[in-house]
Amino acid sequence: MKKLLFVTTVLFLSCAFSPQKKTKIIFFGDSITELGVKEKPYRGYILELEDKSKAENKSDQYDFIGSGISANKVYDLYLRLE
Repeated sequence: MKKLLFVTTVLFLSCAFSPQKKTKIIFFGDSITELGVKEKPYRGYILELEDKSKAENKSDQYDFIGSGISANKVYDLYLRLE
């Protein structure tokens, strides 16, 4: 019985303190999306979302990834998926 209690406690503690995986949010698109991660000439919207998540103490939950390429059309985006 003590062994079972010990094993259960160890399993519970290992699950409780395991590092959480961040949810990846990928911004997939064209030049507007590409500018979303730029610092200059203005801060892009992806960086603004990152700042907002930090302000709300949620930066450890999300990973924002900008994946925009200038001059891409919908068909180009489709080809990038494959």
